[in-house]
Amino acid sequence: MNNHIATLNARNVTHLEFSPDGSTLVSASTETIHLWDGKTGEHITSFIPGSSRPVTFSPDGSRLASISGASVWLWDTETEAHHNKPQSHPLMVQSFEFSPDGS
Repeated sequence: MNNHIATLNARNVTHLEFSPDGSTLVSASTETIHLWDGKTGEHITSFIPGSSRPVTFSPDGSRLASISGASVWLWDTETEAHHNKPQSHPLMVQSFEFSPDGS
């Protein structure tokens, strides 16, 4: 019996994460971030921030944070808009996370 739901058509994936409610899956590659329907595997949208390593959802799933080199980007998951100008740091950013309340 095959329990396979979907195959995501994404290249060079470096990170996968489900939204807190499990409705959305994010995949990050060396060039693009893709959002996928968590139940069907259908592609929802793409963000192109450049090189993206870890990505993570805010606790309520409304925002997505990504790293590109020494910059942290915040995205609105519904409108795809940037919440801010990329926040640059003097060194390469290796990891990050949202505060428990998402602020």
